[in-house]
Amino acid sequence: MYEILIHSAYKHNELVELLNAELGDNLDGVIFCWAQTTSLFIEALNDITIEEAITVIQELLGDVKIELDPEDDEDEYME
Repeated sequence: MYEILIHSAYKHNELVELLNAELGDNLDGVIFCWAQTTSLFIEALNDITIEEAITVIQELLGDVKIELDPEDDEDEYME
């Protein structure tokens, strides 16, 4: 599992529609919307790397800081 941190607040439906249009077939995940940030927890990647997914998300959202949570360890979730 990966967590992508989006340093901007989005409405849940707004982000779901935007991401589904571009990445709906490529990833499965859950979106958590907070007061000032948004977290995208990716449970599965389909024919895309996490780096490619981040690039697409960055292109969709424009000038918003996005980063992969450095505390996440994919291997921890694979056991």
